[in-house]
Amino acid sequence: MEIEALAAGLDAALARAAAELGRPLALAELEEVDPSTGTPWLGGPLPDNPLQPGQATVQLGCEVGASQGGEAPDWLYCTEQARLLPVIPAR
Repeated sequence: MEIEALAAGLDAALARAAAELGRPLALAELEEVDPSTGTPWLGGPLPDNPLQPGQATVQLGCEVGASQGGEAPDWLYCTEQARLLPVIPAR
């Protein structure tokens, strides 16, 4: 599935960032740049999840089914695992 490949690429970028910083990126740092290279940590802005309506959004969480109220985000950012998890709507 295309979204899983996109998530794998983001996870690889997050792993590189965590290795360089010695800690996972904070949520607010996801769209910032690596100060040593000037390139974005994720290679660019947070990509849109094509399975969710609207612009790309992210919230903290490690369980896809556990998002809190409102519209579901495109991504959940699990800082404990340094992973971006795609939110895939139920069919």
